[in-house]
Parts: sequence; structure tokens; C-alpha cells
Amino acid sequence: MLPRCEISIFNLKYSSSSLPFARLCPLPFYVSRTLTYQSVSRVSNDLTSTFRYTPLKLGRETSAQPTIRLLELFPGRSADPVQCQLKPVSLLDSPSYEALSYCWGDTGDRHVITCNNQRLNVPRNLEEALRGLRLSDRKRTLWADAACINQSDTTEKENQVRLMRTIYAQASRTLIWLGELNDRHEKGISVFASLSVKIGVAAVRWRNRANNIPSITIRDTKTGVSRTLSPFSNEIYVSLIRMLRRPWFQRAWVVQEVVVSKKPTILWNFVEYDWGELIQALQNMCAVKFPLAFIFSLQHIAAIESERRRYKSGNIELLGLLLRQQRCSAIDPRDKVFSFCGLIKTSPTSRAVRISYKEDTMSIYREVAVTVLRDTKTLDLLSRPPLLTAPKLPGLPSWVPDWSICAGSSTASTFGIGPRSLAATEARLGPKTRPKFTAAGNSRYVPDYSSSLHELTVEGYTFDTITEVGLVFEGVELPTAITTLISICKGWTQTLRTFLKARMVIITWQEMIRTHSSTLLPPGPALDDIFWQTVCAGELFKSAQVTSAAEFWKRATRNSGFRVQDIPSFLHPIGFVYSLFLLVWHLTSNKPLIEYELQGRFILNRRMIRTAQGYIGLASGAARVGDLLSICKGSGVPLVLRRFENSDRWELVGDSYVHGIMQGELFEERKCRKIIII
Repeated sequence: MLPRCEISIFNLKYSSSSLPFARLCPLPFYVSRTLTYQSVSRVSNDLTSTFRYTPLKLGRETSAQPTIRLLELFPGRSADPVQCQLKPVSLLDSPSYEALSYCWGDTGDRHVITCNNQRLNVPRNLEEALRGLRLSDRKRTLWADAACINQSDTTEKENQVRLMRTIYAQASRTLIWLGELNDRHEKGISVFASLSVKIGVAAVRWRNRANNIPSITIRDTKTGVSRTLSPFSNEIYVSLIRMLRRPWFQRAWVVQEVVVSKKPTILWNFVEYDWGELIQALQNMCAVKFPLAFIFSLQHIAAIESERRRYKSGNIELLGLLLRQQRCSAIDPRDKVFSFCGLIKTSPTSRAVRISYKEDTMSIYREVAVTVLRDTKTLDLLSRPPLLTAPKLPGLPSWVPDWSICAGSSTASTFGIGPRSLAATEARLGPKTRPKFTAAGNSRYVPDYSSSLHELTVEGYTFDTITEVGLVFEGVELPTAITTLISICKGWTQTLRTFLKARMVIITWQEMIRTHSSTLLPPGPALDDIFWQTVCAGELFKSAQVTSAAEFWKRATRNSGFRVQDIPSFLHPIGFVYSLFLLVWHLTSNKPLIEYELQGRFILNRRMIRTAQGYIGLASGAARVGDLLSICKGSGVPLVLRRFENSDRWELVGDSYVHGIMQGELFEERKCRKIIII
């Protein structure tokens, strides 16, 4: 007679004496065949009950017991239901786990998983990630926000957001789940596109065969087999084209998740990529001017890596961080601020941003603006990259940035970020970095704002009026569609159209300056130098990349008689022929497609301006004739202001570069008066 014993599987207890056939078959065999079936059946019956979170012991990151939940993912096959259990742990106990970074997707698209033998609704993308990350022979311990945080408990959510940096920093590694190749988000690449990529890759590989290009090691998660491939291999490049288009790279929360991680690992189509190796490969590909006709955007992954390096060196300030990452998107617009707060190291003289989901978005943005003004003692907050998108928050004061707008650009292919503010706040390496411009000398701003945080009072004066504005430079768009031959032709037709339009904009700028000379603008070659120095926002000859970019546009605009401004959208074959021409040209000349240093950093969404006194400059695309230029204490660049409805209040239009006054040549403190900006 078998002794009586109890076995617990998925928290379900079974007694051997009560099991039918227990005397006829060995217990281990019976457990593996019969009990597994009974436990799954029991779980299915229990799915009528909904999982309820047990409240955590709440506390800030510095509290005695910072507590989180960890998700134990049970083993299973790909077709099995996802089963797991949640358990609370203290971060002070240094628990072993992996943190999951993924894109939530549509919040209304939910799937049910089994958690603690109950139903738990989670985003579909999380369910797919858990299914893909599940091991076949053992449990896996993870942290995933949508499951480990009670999203309906605002107090708990605020507390866990404060702990987010610690959660990802203490994880053994961060698993970046990008999904599968043939999921619902992915569209296939046409035969023509695939063939073009293979031909182009082969040509580039042959041309750069002597260069020491680092390889990439990839690991198949299904077989466990690792391989080392060249970044110029067909397999890697096609994978990169698809991988870097995934929405994960544009999400706000993922920046912090990668930046603080010990070991970020990308999982894409059941293949693992080491983050560091991938970054190094992309940078080397850009260095050799990888000239394929099908270009993937690098601005998003470059912005994340830039923040990762800054974090390691301790050179992250709130304003610069928010400006660099305004390209990101978030389901909750408040997360466009909250998701980055963990990367800021507070000091005795600065105060952390208050994380509160009980406050509305406008209140949060105004508080952040005040925090920046108070901590920096400058007006750098008012110098921002111009956004032609209308504010999404009606009623927001003009001096408060609307961070909910995504500033991503489809005009950059190099490994860098942009566009930038004229004050170059994004590029600073710390509070002691010398500012690029000092239009108001060494003056400081004394914070002065109304109790309602609606009005901002500055000290300064207007010195000139805009009398003429040029067209807005909107940049050259890169082709993004590679699914069919028709979409490829349409994409390159659009690229050609935007290139000709951008060329025309610069030509009209040149004519605007040359036909309205003044005592401030000498004629001849000197005027051309001043013009291009203005186009480059004072960076001409200071950077080899900027100089090269200026030379490209000088050559492109040399013949102003060629004035084709547009190509009808139905002439798609022109785009096709143009793309083939570019491919052949670049493969033989080893030159970049288009130099993006200017349009990616300085003039994108800006326009050339002339003033009543004869100055020329760059201003936001929103600037118009009649706007006033002002110099204000604490502002490194002149500001463009517009009187608000014939009152004594002013609206901020944007920042500006005015040639000849950027180093304080025109600033006189005795002229300063109070200016109220609303």
C-alpha cells in the first residue's frame, strides 16, 4: 500500500490515497500525466474569478521597505495558456529577476492570463511577450509593469513610478521585447525591395571589405545557438530595416528602462541582440556612409543611446533631457515628463519633479516649467526647437512647453538627434558648460511668475521689428515604405519633391538677402559668408560635418535657374528612376545621400528673417512680419515676441539667431524693463 502523501501543483493539493488508479501506476507517472491535466482543468474552472491585487507596503525609494511585485512565469509550450503568480518582495533583499521592456500597444486590446489561479487582464502585447519569453523546463522571474503594478490604484502607481529607476537598475538584465517578424504590426518586404537590398549590401560589403567593421553576435532563443555575422550581411540589414521601425523605439518609458539597465538585450523575432554590439555596428555603418536606397531611421535609437552615455557620466539636466526626448510618444501625456524623472539626480539646490497622476496635464507642465526656471536661473526654457504642430493643450501659456507634442522627424538618417534649440541646451554636458550664445551678456534671470503660473515676467527690451520673412524650411523626407514596388516609387517621388522644395527655399532666402542690402550687410562674397553663417546658426567652420553640409547645399543651390518646385504625385516612375540613380551614384562615389547636419540640427521648421534695422537671422516658422525681437536677461538668444490682442501682455513665438548680436554686442542692461509673457 502506498503511503499517503500530498503534492502541490500550481497551489493545488492532491492526496495520493484519493486518486483513482493510484495503486495501479507509479506516483511520478501519474503526477506527470493525470495531475497536470487536473490542475489545468481546475485553473480553467477558477478563471471565472478575477484577480485582485493585495495592497503593497508603499514607500518612496529612500524608505525602509521599498516593495514591488515579481511575476513568476510558469513553463509551458507555445500553445499553452500563460500561467504565472505574483508575489511581493522587498528591493532591499536584492531579489533575482529580469525586467521586461515592451510596448503596451492599444490599451483596449486585452488578453486574459492566469495569475494565482485567477483571471488577470493584461495588454495583448504583454501576453504575447510572456508567451514568447516562457521557458519550457523551468520558471522565469520577471518584472512587467502592466501586471506587477495595480494600474487602477493611483497611489500605488505613483509610488511604483518613483521606484522605476531602481527596479530596472537592480534587474540582472532588461529584456527588450520587440515582437515577432510576422505579427499583426509587420508588413512584408516586396521581392523587388529584398533584391535591391541584397544587391546594395553586397556592393557595400565589397567596397568596405578592407575596413575593420565589428561583427554582431546573435542568439537563437529557440535553439540556443549563437552566430557571429557582419553588419553588412543581408540577414542583419534586412532585420535592422524591420527592427528599427518597431513602435517600441518611440515610447517614452523605454528610455529610462534602457539607460539604467545593467545589460539591455533586444529580443526580435526570437533572436537576441546585445544592445552595445548593435549600437557599435550602427555607428560604424554610418561612418562608412552605408548608402542603401532603403534607409531606416536612426534618430530614435540614437537618442536612447545618447541618454545612456550621459547618464553614465552624470551629465543629465531636466530641460535638456525633455528637449532631446520630445520625439517620444506616451499614452498618458503626463508620462512625457514622469518617465524621465528617474534619470535626474537632484541636488540640495534643486527639487525633484512632483509625480502625481491626480493632477491634470496642464498643471504638471506648468510646474515643470517653473522648476526649470528656478533651478537654471536662465531663460533657456524659452529656446526650443520649432514645432509646426499646433499645441494639443488649449490654454497652455506660450512660455510653457507642450511636451505632449511628438517632435520626431523623418528627415535624418545619420546616427544623431535633432532638431535642436538655438540655445543648444540639448548639447550641454552639465551646468558648468559655457553657453553657446550670450546675447544678454552674463545677466541672470530672477524667477518671477504669477501665483496661477499663467504669466511669466522677464526683464528685457525689444530692439527691432521683423519686416520680411522667407519660406519655411521643412527638410527632405526620407522614403520609409519598402513593402511594394509602388510604395517604393511613391516614397522616392516624395523624397525628390521635398528635396527640390528645400532647395527652392534656400534659393529664395539668398535672393531675399541679396536684393535688400543694408549698411549691416556688405555686398559680394562677404554677404554670402554672412548668409551661410546664419543658415548654420554660427556653426560654419566650427564643425567638419556642418561645413560639409553647407558645401552640399551651396552646390545644390548654385544654379537658381532650375526652379522645378514640385513633381506630380502620379509620376511615380520618376521616384523609381531617381532611387536607382542615387544607388548607383553612391555605390561609386562613397558620398552620403544628403548631408543632414543642417536640416537635422538648425534650420528645420525655421525661416530666414530680415529686420527694420537691416539684420538677418533665423526664426521659428511661426514668426511673421510685425513680430518684435527682444533681448531678455538670462536668455542666451534673442526671443521673438508678439503683442497679445493690443494689451501690455506678450506671446512667445520662439527663439532666434540674429547675426552680429549673439555675443552681447547689442545688450544694454539700463534699457531693460518688465515684459509679461502669457
